[in-house]
Amino acid sequence: MLKVRQRKRNIVASFRGGSETKLRDAGVDTLIGEATFVDEKTLEYKDSGGNVRTIQGQKIFINVGARPAPPLLEGIDLLDRRAVLDSTSIQELDEVPSHLVVVGGGIAPSPSGFTLYFHVNNGDRTVEGTHILFATGRIPNTDSLKPEAAGIDTDKKGYIVTNEYLETSSPSIFAIGDVKGPPAFTHISYDDFRILRSNMLSLPPTRLSTKDRIVPYVVFTDPQLAHVGLHEKEARVKFPNKRIQTAKMPMAYVARALETDESRGMMKAVVDGDTGLILGFSCLGIEGGEIMSIVEVAMIGNQRV
Repeated sequence: MLKVRQRKRNIVASFRGGSETKLRDAGVDTLIGEATFVDEKTLEYKDSGGNVRTIQGQKIFINVGARPAPPLLEGIDLLDRRAVLDSTSIQELDEVPSHLVVVGGGIAPSPSGFTLYFHVNNGDRTVEGTHILFATGRIPNTDSLKPEAAGIDTDKKGYIVTNEYLETSSPSIFAIGDVKGPPAFTHISYDDFRILRSNMLSLPPTRLSTKDRIVPYVVFTDPQLAHVGLHEKEARVKFPNKRIQTAKMPMAYVARALETDESRGMMKAVVDGDTGLILGFSCLGIEGGEIMSIVEVAMIGNQRV
């Protein structure tokens, strides 16, 4: 686990260092610290040494991301804090948990670690564990930013509200990435940048927007779970008057899956029955992400089935 953790740290350091180098080489001044809005064009910035300065900009872009939601569960304060994990701290473990429990109810300590109490349809149950992972969502990093000082609207969870052009309620301020709410994928932030760059630095016939963009994702389980576009239920709700059709195929019908002895899972496509256009695709199977990406290309190219 020490080697696993160090490899993770090395990759993170490499990625961060590469980004910082590119910014510096491009002539961008990078200030590391905590910023707070004073007004829509002014920020107060505090560095790690406690020094405070004021910075201003005609346009401000917020890309501060989100963090794991804190564990709010009765009895959690009684547990050893080293055993209470989230999606960040679990990557800093130096040992393999003897019994990892993903949160789902109420908690008490026990001789072996802790006992988790939860309720199911047929009554109460318990399970004991050594480590507990709180995978209960994320919260935006807007609390210390004080967006209200700049006239920026947020929702009840603190996410910044934007329109399809990534504009906030303050005319000179934009938000991209996780801070504006789900879906929380790195490539969403990249694509948000593509939209802003095009709208601000070029003159396309029409402004680009987030409306109806095709969003792919992969869960790197074994086998992979990949998806792009609309799920069947979403398609039927969004297009109540269309003839929505689906096609399914088990991975056991795929030669590569059989040859590699990994035939678990299936593929499913959601199609507009009138036009033949693919509205969505899912794959739970070996190399599901690679299969999905080919379908995504077909969707972008308006290929018909």
